[in-house]
Amino acid sequence: MKTSDRKPLGENTEEHHGNNSDTPYANPRNHFSRKRTLNRLMPFLMLFVFATLILKDQVPAVGDKIDAFFNPEGSAAVRVCRKAALSQSATPDFARLIKPGKANATNKGFFVDQLVIGEMDEQGGERRVDIACHIDQNGELVKLNRTAHKKESIATENKDNYHEQLTSDTY
Repeated sequence: MKTSDRKPLGENTEEHHGNNSDTPYANPRNHFSRKRTLNRLMPFLMLFVFATLILKDQVPAVGDKIDAFFNPEGSAAVRVCRKAALSQSATPDFARLIKPGKANATNKGFFVDQLVIGEMDEQGGERRVDIACHIDQNGELVKLNRTAHKKESIATENKDNYHEQLTSDTY
């Protein structure tokens, strides 16, 4: 082959048109390398998801940000209810948030429940109060309900009833 018959680099495309799989460097990022990269990242993605879920439950600020991202109106209703509950406490300077609350959509706004605050009682200890609020579409507080916090959970009540049934049933 004479040097005058040679073509410059990049002009030999008519010989290898279509699939370039016969050359080792034709397609450096093929399907298998993308899949391998995804498989390498999967444990880190799963760790990130689980860490986010744990932080959402354990750190109220992170939970608020996540809730505000997915449900901004509901998150605003919960904030209004929290603010009203803490300010209407018997001792607002010593009140604290124990459970953050959950917003449920209604026809004309939101109903916020599962909100528990702790406030100082007359003896200096802490009294827990369950709060439920009705918030309208404009984000205004309509009604705030305060009830004494139940000390026993459903699991312990069922457990006690189960033991009573076992001991009371005689044959």
